[in-house]
Amino acid sequence: MKATQAELEQLAKAAIFAYSYYIAETDVGDERAEELAVASLLPIGYTEGTPTIVCLCGSTRFWREFQAAGLRETMAGKIVLSIGAASGTDDEHFGGLPQAEYDAIKTQLDELHMRKIDLADEVLILNKRQPWCPTCQMFCFELLFRSRCCDAPIELRPYIGESTARELAYAQSHGKRVRYLEEPS
Repeated sequence: MKATQAELEQLAKAAIFAYSYYIAETDVGDERAEELAVASLLPIGYTEGTPTIVCLCGSTRFWREFQAAGLRETMAGKIVLSIGAASGTDDEHFGGLPQAEYDAIKTQLDELHMRKIDLADEVLILNKRQPWCPTCQMFCFELLFRSRCCDAPIELRPYIGESTARELAYAQSHGKRVRYLEEPS
């Protein structure tokens, strides 16, 4: 089982401490001791100094948000893993296929995204605010002020759909750091 980044950083500190103790009895220098300590941890996956890998998770209906977040995260010095084609929704890409074929592709893409989460240090949940009907307890994506179902005033709430909820649960169960575009309500 691969250690988490936090566990590896704790090991690195312990190794640096051990080498520092060693150099107190020798002539190796503090800087060289730290290099040796970090080098001793590389085979088990310690990655001090390498960019954070972030996996973007969210509904493909927000594909423009994937583009914007990808740019923001890249400019922040992070390696970004994202959806395969941030140029439209799954329905726009595959909606014309027979339902069984659509479902098979969706399952395959969802599984592939889980592997991206495995590679990531953290996930960024793109839970963009969407119109919510508090009366009917459902999102009304095309509306701005009143619900289609009951004409109730709507609220704006961060949206997390079924696939994103599965990705979030998977990331949390694997110890990944989680950030949100909008803090959940």
